[in-house]
Amino acid sequence: MLAMTVKKAYWDAVGFWTLVLFTTSSAIFYVDPISCQVNRPMPCKQAGSSCPAYMSYSLPPGNTIDDVSNLFQVEVSDIMEQKGVASDRVMVSVNCTCTESFQYLAGTAYRVTSQVMTEQSIVKDQYQHLGYATGQKTSVGQMLPISLLCGCMDNAPASVYLMSYVFQNRDTFEALRDRYGADTNTLLRLNNLTDVRSFPSMVVFYIPISQSPSSSLGDIPDYAICRPQISAELKQASVGSQLTDTNSTAGGNIPLGAIVGIVLTGLLLVAAVAALVFFLQKRRMCCYARSKPPFNQDRSSSSSRDTLQDWKGFLGCFRAPQTHHIRNPNSNVKRHISLSKEMMNGVFGMEKPVIFPYDEILIATDEFTEKNHLGAGAYGSVFQGKLRGQDVAIKRMKATKRKEFFAELKVLCKVHHTNLVELIGYSVSDDELFLVYEFAENRAVSDRLHDPLSKEYTPLTWNARVQIALDTARGLEYIHEHTKAHYVHRDVKTSNILLDSSFRAKVADFGLAKLVEQSSDGETTTTGVVGTSGYLAPEYLRDGQATAKSDVYAFGVVLFELITGEEAFSKSRTSGNVPPDKRSLISIMLSALGDSSPYNMAKLKLCVDPLLQEMYPLDCVHRMATLGRQCVEEDPAVRPDMKQVVYTLSQLLLGSIEWEATLAGSSQVFSGLVIGR
Repeated sequence: MLAMTVKKAYWDAVGFWTLVLFTTSSAIFYVDPISCQVNRPMPCKQAGSSCPAYMSYSLPPGNTIDDVSNLFQVEVSDIMEQKGVASDRVMVSVNCTCTESFQYLAGTAYRVTSQVMTEQSIVKDQYQHLGYATGQKTSVGQMLPISLLCGCMDNAPASVYLMSYVFQNRDTFEALRDRYGADTNTLLRLNNLTDVRSFPSMVVFYIPISQSPSSSLGDIPDYAICRPQISAELKQASVGSQLTDTNSTAGGNIPLGAIVGIVLTGLLLVAAVAALVFFLQKRRMCCYARSKPPFNQDRSSSSSRDTLQDWKGFLGCFRAPQTHHIRNPNSNVKRHISLSKEMMNGVFGMEKPVIFPYDEILIATDEFTEKNHLGAGAYGSVFQGKLRGQDVAIKRMKATKRKEFFAELKVLCKVHHTNLVELIGYSVSDDELFLVYEFAENRAVSDRLHDPLSKEYTPLTWNARVQIALDTARGLEYIHEHTKAHYVHRDVKTSNILLDSSFRAKVADFGLAKLVEQSSDGETTTTGVVGTSGYLAPEYLRDGQATAKSDVYAFGVVLFELITGEEAFSKSRTSGNVPPDKRSLISIMLSALGDSSPYNMAKLKLCVDPLLQEMYPLDCVHRMATLGRQCVEEDPAVRPDMKQVVYTLSQLLLGSIEWEATLAGSSQVFSGLVIGR
């Protein structure tokens, strides 16, 4: 009898939770019919003007704040929670710009992963109708530019912003107005409506916000960000399904087995969640990366390629034990050794990278054969390797370069950003040091700019170059302004900017990076002069004081390289026995810009990389060159900071994308390559 009761309780519980899951799934994946109303951008009057704006976005179940950051291509600090609304709804800060077609838009991009994806489906499913479809064709692997619908208020106080909100079926005009404290007439005027009954669903509406939204989620601990978010719809559906189940058995006829099953199942779920939370806290894992299973060290080389890449952040912060690993104590081969606690003091803090045995490094690189050699720098050589079935880049350094080795460890294990190369781990032998990074499939920007045809590389398109500039600027802005401790890179150059499989840029080589200190002159660090000739700021050469503006100066040289395809120093063409002179790229570009104007840019055009085959908007080239000139100003005080540079390049990228659209898709901008006309 007891066995029958338990069995009945089990199946009653299964039926109950199946009903709950079915009901909540219906709530999550319900799609409204497409409205006859069409989303249209808000018109504007002054092209190039801009303002801060916000996107109201509902966090999908299972997604994290990092997913939203990647989707909108913003920093985590630009994502805010909303008070007084569903816990799954956040606000994303974007830069809203008046385009040359006099429409307010913000720019982002989405990587197409399936043949069935269209621009319309991406706007609807990924961006929740916050985007504006322009009829672009899609192809798998393409980085599709997405225009986000945003707005600015003319003559509005500095504390007033516009939020783009997609009106839902459950929303009412009065509820929205009261929730955000908006004026009825202002709300109707902003959305070009005549009465409150004409609000259709699934259409973007602009709501004025009297003050900046609630606190940024950028300071929330990683474990909180990684915790799955439960949407309001899910909560409501769960409650509704329970009420339905209760009502269907009204009159006290609820089976005893069902009650027992529900209680037992609930207790098991609570116990499982408690055990999981305890495990996560105990292991102190860095879960900022993604909500996927951890990396399995025993997988074969035929395992999925995304295992290590998706979990590089997890690996880089895993608290692995510092154990000795000696392949053969009686042989003369090198040993894997551990670093002493005194040596490592102050390097990692709470996060530690994975320690790989030296034997594994040898196997990964096929004992550092020439075929795996990627390049060499002042502090070591870089090799491609196959580590635990995945492609990685391994920097091999002599033990005398311990200072640079620790500098990279200190920075890269504390700083994580999509535009900074990710550290996976390290290894140490008797007389060598090794750093293991994510692998950049498309090598360094310098390889793609400086005589790429001789290296059998296809030249980069103009739009790809602008995107690379923006990605690099975002990475530098992050270490300058958005980390707990601010850093200067001190060696910004095109050979230290790497390209991933989608030609997105990542700043690399932090061996010279330094923590900056606050002084009366701002944030500075005084050191011996290091870096690469042609990129060094005059005040750094003169005084040895490195600041964020020193990195800005070097970035200006990078902009000139992206425009011209030339190196920081180029040799002049001579005839006879006259040796060629070296000219700095800065002097060449400043000469070309000396008397140019937006309407007379013949000298500048002569400097543009001929491999672009005149497939570029000359006005955008001039704007980038002008930005480069501002970055290399003699006086660091008048140089822009990286935040201003990011803002300017964001506008520049939007203008370049609009130029691309006028070509009716005849260019190869989205592949990032020029393949000819």
